[in-house]
Amino acid sequence: MGKIKTSKQLERHFKGIANHRRIDILLLVKDYDAITLEEMAGRLKCNFKTLSEHTRRLVQAGLLDKKYQGRLVFHSLSPYGQKLVKFITTFQHSAECWNVSNDYFEGRTLQNVLIISGRFCLCG
Repeated sequence: MGKIKTSKQLERHFKGIANHRRIDILLLVKDYDAITLEEMAGRLKCNFKTLSEHTRRLVQAGLLDKKYQGRLVFHSLSPYGQKLVKFITTFQHSAECWNVSNDYFEGRTLQNVLIISGRFCLCG
């Protein structure tokens, strides 16, 4: 079994995915052995400069690897990036949201209820 990560190390990984665009990038990169920024920009319909900053942060968080070939830079998931993408896709498919009437929650207006593994959690 591998070494257990400290909370500081985990924070670095979670900060790396603390943006919807970075999550989109990880989910895109998982489908490729290696992909350039130009290819990512075309597929995600995103500004090159913005994408460059987000990939820089993902590399810094240890979730993406960079490989240089001449003038091209190829990005791929790091081993931790692969594990985090697996977690994200599992979480995406295991959570369902719906709106319920205020009868359920002591007179509150409509609330989103997130059901994960049979547990009810109130969302914003």
